[in-house]
Amino acid sequence: GSVVADAVFDRPADRERIETAANSRDVAFAGFWLEADPLVLWQRVSERRGGPSDATVDILSRQLQRQATPSTWRKVDADRKLADIAAEL
Repeated sequence: GSVVADAVFDRPADRERIETAANSRDVAFAGFWLEADPLVLWQRVSERRGGPSDATVDILSRQLQRQATPSTWRKVDADRKLADIAAEL
């Protein structure tokens, strides 16, 4: 089976915990880091209505300031349409 952990994981300790959780259960781990132009992210967050995320543009600003791109996770261009991103993964 597979598990998807959908979260920001912008703190190294959070990334380490999710990787450790997978490794401790002897399952493969694949980390994907979605990157998009900050203007695209601002537009998406400000136009979002009724989704599962409660993130605001203020939260987005703090996340962008962290510049937390992990070196070991696969980077994915998220400036594209969802269907294109899903097809890549």
